Amino acid sequence: MNTTKEAFFAAVPPPRTETVRVGDQTLTIRAMNVGERIAFEDAAKGKTSTEVGLLAIVASVVDGDGGLVFTPDDIPRLKTMPPDYALTLMRATLKINALTDADVGDLAKNSDASP
Repeated sequence: MNTTKEAFFAAVPPPRTETVRVGDQTLTIRAMNVGERIAFEDAAKGKTSTEVGLLAIVASVVDGDGGLVFTPDDIPRLKTMPPDYALTLMRATLKINALTDADVGDLAKNSDASP
């Protein structure tokens, strides 16, 4: 039986969320949707692997209403986190978004100057 377009979109589940404990804070991370993933990948091209991870944090940490907690303007402050905090958040956001170390490496080595 063929499904209708409206039935298909109505059956798409909401983005998955998980909580992660960082220090004495519990943060909620949400998987990006396709549009958010495209914007993330565009922003991440040519960045270092650490910057790619920080961009994933910005794109995935949400508040209780589902709004993003951080903006790209927060990246300089995020860079001041202790490495164990940053790595915990990066690993969680990369995992929920199905981003592998190879994906991060590919984004880091690709720049807009590439053909």
